[in-house]
Parts: sequence; C-alpha cells; structure tokens
Amino acid sequence: MSYRRFHLAPFLSAAALVLVTWTPRPVLAQGQVAIGQTVTSQITASSPVNAEGRRYALWTFGGTAGQSVRIDMASYELDSYLILQGPNGAELSRNDDGGGRLNAQITQTLPANGTYRILAVSFRTGGAMFGDYTLSVNAAGVAAAPVTPPPAQAPTAAVATPIVIGQTVTSQITASSPVNAEGRRYALWTIAGAAGQSVRIDMASYELDSYLILQNANGTELARNDDGGGRLNAQITQTLPVSGRYRILAVSFRTTGAMFGSYTLSVNGAGMAVVPMPPPAQPPAPVVAPPPAAPTAVLAAAVAAIGTPMRIATGGGHSCALVGDGTVMCWGKNNYGQLGDGSTTNRSTPVPLNSGFIRPGLRFMEITAGGNHTCGLTTDGRAWCWGSHESGELGDNSPSTLNTPHALPVAVAGAPVFTRLASGYYSTCGLAAQTGVVYCWGDHYGRMAVVVAGTGQFTQLAAGADHACVATSAGAAWCWGNGQYGQLGDGRIILPNRGVNMEWSRQAVAVAGNLTFRQLAAGGSNTCGVASDGRAYCWGNSQLGEGQLGYPSAVPVPVRGGLTFTQITAGLRHWCGVASDGVVYCWGMNNFDQLGLGAPGFRRDPAAIVGSARFVQVAAGTDHTCGSATDGTVWCWGKNDFGQAGNGPTTNSFTPPVQILMPY
Repeated sequence: MSYRRFHLAPFLSAAALVLVTWTPRPVLAQGQVAIGQTVTSQITASSPVNAEGRRYALWTFGGTAGQSVRIDMASYELDSYLILQGPNGAELSRNDDGGGRLNAQITQTLPANGTYRILAVSFRTGGAMFGDYTLSVNAAGVAAAPVTPPPAQAPTAAVATPIVIGQTVTSQITASSPVNAEGRRYALWTIAGAAGQSVRIDMASYELDSYLILQNANGTELARNDDGGGRLNAQITQTLPVSGRYRILAVSFRTTGAMFGSYTLSVNGAGMAVVPMPPPAQPPAPVVAPPPAAPTAVLAAAVAAIGTPMRIATGGGHSCALVGDGTVMCWGKNNYGQLGDGSTTNRSTPVPLNSGFIRPGLRFMEITAGGNHTCGLTTDGRAWCWGSHESGELGDNSPSTLNTPHALPVAVAGAPVFTRLASGYYSTCGLAAQTGVVYCWGDHYGRMAVVVAGTGQFTQLAAGADHACVATSAGAAWCWGNGQYGQLGDGRIILPNRGVNMEWSRQAVAVAGNLTFRQLAAGGSNTCGVASDGRAYCWGNSQLGEGQLGYPSAVPVPVRGGLTFTQITAGLRHWCGVASDGVVYCWGMNNFDQLGLGAPGFRRDPAAIVGSARFVQVAAGTDHTCGSATDGTVWCWGKNDFGQAGNGPTTNSFTPPVQILMPY
C-alpha cells in the first residue's frame, strides 16, 4: 500500500568517488569432455550467464541409450551447481550438493544416443561466484578423483601498512597472508588518531567475507565486526580512547572455501558515508544456454515444494513476489533501486533481488513494499530493506539523502528478530518475535528501529501513508499516526479545512466499536479490516465500499454487499478483498483500472475482477493491484507507467488482469 506525499529533500554534499579496478582472470576455453576424463577450468567475470542469472561453462560429451554416468563438479572457491541436458536440449537433472566441500554431483541413465550438454554453474550470483573447479565424467559407480586443495603456503609475518583517516585502499588476502590466533588470514594496517576522535572503518569485498578487528597499539582489542550492512562487508565505528597509533586487522572470516580475494579498506571520520565498492564491470559473454523451461511449470514446481502459493507486495510504482524457495522477484519503477537488482533501471518484467552481494543464500519469508522502497524478512527473522532512504525508511542508520538510492539490500540497524513487516509510503514497521512489540523506522520514527509507545503483544500489523495499526491475538485493534480523517478509528476526526491540524502521535489508541479483527489493511488516509465473522469494515477517508462517498468516518463501518472475506488490502483510493470463494472484489477509484474490471468508472460497491482465477492474497499499490492465485500464479492490473502491472508496454490501458511470468 502506498500514498504519495511531497516534501523537500535534503541537499547532497559533494563526495570524492573511489574507483576500484576489477581485473578478470583470462577465460579458458570449454568444450568436450569424454567419459572417464577429468578437466580443470574457471568461472570468471566474463563467463556467460544462464537464464537464472548464474555464470556457467558449457561442456559436452557423447553417450548411448541406457548408459549410466556420474558427473562431479568440485571447487574450493565457488559453490558448484550442475545441470545436465539431453541431446534435444531438455533438462534431465540438476544438483547443488555433491556431499563434500562446494561440490555438485549427478548420476543419470542416458535416455538416448547423442551429445549431452553439461552446464558447470557457479550457484551464487554475488560474492564468491568466481574461481577454479574440476569437472569429472565417469561411468556410474566410478568415483571421481579427489580434488587437490590449493597448495598450502607458509604465512608471512604480519607487516603493518599505515593508512590515514580519509583514505581508501585496495589490497588482497592471499594464501601467503598471515594467520591470526583464530586461524583466519588477515592483513595488518595502522592509523594515527587523537583521543576523543570518532572514526568509521569499512572493509568491502565481492570475493571474501570481510571481518574487521580494531586494536590499540599494544594489541588490546577495542572492537570487531562481521556485518557492514551490505554484500560481504564489515564496519566499525569507534571513539578513540587515547592519542596514538591503532591497529586494524582486515580479516577473511572463512577458514575454507572462498577465503582469498580482493577487498577495499576505508577509514573516515564517523558520520561520513563510504562510496560503495562497484561490482565487476565486465559484460558477460553472449548467453548460449537453451531456452528455459516454461515459467508456469517452474513456478508450479516451486509452489508444490512448499505447498503454498507466492506472496506479493505492491508499492508506489513497483511490485514484488516471494517465490517458494525464498527468492524475491520485483518489477516496475526502480529510480531509487526499489527492485533491489543493483540498478536504477525500470523493469517491465520480474528481476531477482541481487542478494548474493550481501550474503549468498539469503532467503526471505515475507516481503513488503512502500512508496519507493522495499523490505523483506529473512528466514532467521532479520529485516532487510532497499530503495529510497530519503526519510530513513531503510532503517540502516545511514545519512538520509534523496538522490542516493540503495539498489541492494541493507540490514535494519538495531532491530530485533521479527515475525511480520509492513511498509508505509516513507516508513516500515515490524512485530518483534516473542514480545509482539512494534518497532518502526523512517518518517516520524528516525533512521533506526524504535519502539512505538503503547504497543506490545500484537500479532497483526498494517502500515498506511501516514499511520499504522495493529491487532492483538484476541482481535482488538489499535492505531497511531495521523488521524485527521478518522483513519485511527478512535472516533476523532479533525479535517484540515476546518483550520485545525491533528498532531501526528506515536501513541497508539484503541479502535472504537468493540469489533475483533483477524486481519488489517491501511491505505492512503483510511484503514480496513476483516472481522472475526469475515465481514469487512473500513474507517477514515472515503471508504466507497460503505457508501459514504466523500464523507470520512472516524469509526468502523461495514463494507456494502454482505460479502465475507479472507483478506483485504487498501491502496491510495481503492480497496480489494479476497472473498471466501477465492474471487477478488474491488471498489473505489478506477481511473487506471486498478479495480481489474477492464473498463473505467469508480465503484461504490465491491465488484468482481475480470477472469476466472481464484486467489489467496491481493495487494493494492498506489494505483495498481496484484494478486496471488491458488495455483501459484501472480496476476496484476491497473496503472502500468513503469511496468508495475506487467501488462506489456509501459502505457496505461484498461486491460484485464494479466499473468506475471517469473523467469525462475
């Protein structure tokens, strides 16, 4: 849900850009491999990219019908992933776990005579995705020859290299780097500082997992950090206790696998942002992989794996879907990086969240979209956000700037483990696990997560343009924020044209009416909820479904039509709900066909959208809507000026709901 507001953005100060040069290793030729043969090669920055966005090398071998083969891919540097295709290009098998190290293994009985294709893939799409590997093809039952680990080199003695505050350097951790007492390779740097001086130290890499340790001149530890809020980074902010020299250990956290590579180290005054390390810039070689399987088949397989359809979220001009394996796909407006693909290019078709730059294997269990930002909840209950941070809506405690987007996810600072997230236009809130306390960040809250007054032990959460609401396990609803149009539901209403403004308050107030709710939705200046009996109620500004066109209500009133709903959603000026039979009904403004009727004209009464699909969830953006169907497919309709409705060209037309095909 989103609602557009306008206010002045802070001016940006000029900053010096530090460019990091990426030098690729030479590309080795790939080709044929015979049964009984083992070959060694590399995945590099110039390797081709398959339809799933992963770098790969293509190998072929000849086989006969009924022949059983075993294919092994092993590496100490990248996460191996194998795909086997038949002579006709159809996929026969894939594997990501060969039972040791970063290996993959396929055993297959060949169905026909002919030439078979092996895609030796680097599974990660960021971080440690390049390196050496071996590929073995043998008759089934014949074990592959063990892979020889990188030759052990005697570590050199630590040599301190000075760096000054305000400087950024680029270096490497190698097999000959010194080893600290914890068994980790590192490089030693020193800085000179004054008592009371605050410094920020950043270590960033696309190849190794950065780890920082700060010590005084005597080697006494002052601080350490393994998470700098993005990619494989680390960050320390420290006030120096005395004047003198300090030691910085730039450490590679891993002791096996991807533990070597390049990194940048920056030392600045606290509060100064570091220019992000640019990703590898080499364009990939042309993709020569065969056409992917039909998206609907892949999607159905992903859904069947977990037994539930996708979850979706819609924002100001973008949409996102959470695929069954925890992958996030987004499309639409991307001027602030709200799609999270590492760019600011608008997309009319779904693109995957580029989370590999932060933490390979990051998987999400919930997704929520605001005006120009997106947030997700990972399987460990941690919140990550990306996109605009004009008002601190990313919660990473970074300086708020209008024109500097975060096109990759950042971790919400100081936040507990969450069970649920909800985004407003310029803010996001989360329900803390175990306590049920609400934390929020962004507009009115600040750049870090803070506790909202008067909340605790809640199980439901919804965020609107300038207000938010929660409900207890018993269904009692509470709201806080801007209540000028009655959207808090406590019986108060103070319209701006009466010359009085209601102050925005972080103190939650009880929703009137003694209703119990099992789900809430917050819109532009309104709130709706599904009561315990399945009836929908709304309060606030212009709830067209309850027949009060143009007249706000400060208490909940029933939606017309007598329908029962399982879920409801609120946009800027339109509302939709999933009825008990899975049909989606919408009402309200329809200037962009956000009601999914295929024709213009607002509706005071809920009307069924066009089409035969049945849904489990629906999400309303500013002027568009998307729904997750019972068969795992995703459908969108409404405004499409940035491709957010997915109905072809980025033009607005009254097109019936269209299916969004996921390239996954």
